[in-house]
Amino acid sequence: MAGPLPEAKPDDVGFSSQGLARLDNFFAREIAAKRVPGAVVAIARDGKLVHYKAYGMLDPDKGTPMPIDAIFALASMTKPMAAVAGLTL
Repeated sequence: MAGPLPEAKPDDVGFSSQGLARLDNFFAREIAAKRVPGAVVAIARDGKLVHYKAYGMLDPDKGTPMPIDAIFALASMTKPMAAVAGLTL
């Protein structure tokens, strides 16, 4: 699936490729520890997508992998976080 924005290499827009790779390690640890089943992360700068990736499972009981276009229900505690993320775009 194509990203929602044009893509750019992280280093071309001021991101560290190594720093973004730490996200892979972070989510691997969180998923292995069963603190989160999965996530979708999109990071952009100046209208260019530098990281767009799905991690883990949408439904761990059924073994359904997390799709890149997953839709999440936002509960009360996640609304402020989603609002801040939206403001930074």
